Amino acid sequence: MKTIIYVDGYNLFYGCLKHSGDKWLDLKVLLADQILHAQNPHAELVKIKFFTADIKSRVASNGAAAQHAQQAYHRALSVRYPDEIDIIKGYYSLEKARLLKFKQPPDKTERVDVWRLEEKQTDVNIALEAYRDASKGLAKQLVFVSRRI
Repeated sequence: MKTIIYVDGYNLFYGCLKHSGDKWLDLKVLLADQILHAQNPHAELVKIKFFTADIKSRVASNGAAAQHAQQAYHRALSVRYPDEIDIIKGYYSLEKARLLKFKQPPDKTERVDVWRLEEKQTDVNIALEAYRDASKGLAKQLVFVSRRI
């Protein structure tokens, strides 16, 4: 069964990997070899589509080092799996916002100025890619990887 795997890199990282030792996750070994083929040895991996956005070093906990590590990881995936993994990038939006001050119970009259960092385009890109792939008949099975709940 031809299969395409769509990975929400942001949710996978922040939902499962951020506080683990698995930052350099080998997506193909995990998703295709250990999960897909373990469930169905006859499954054929068409592609892994990895959706992410470049880290903004000026707001990252580890600054430029975080950005360099992410770029190195993306290069490693591209070099190791040039035909199996596509990296599709969105972007981060950094905007000033006035949000509720943390307080129990919440008081809607107390607000604080913050910088809000939001990843943009990932969800839309995943939906569009999956729709295009399905409508072209490129796979019989679409697998979505996001995070644990």
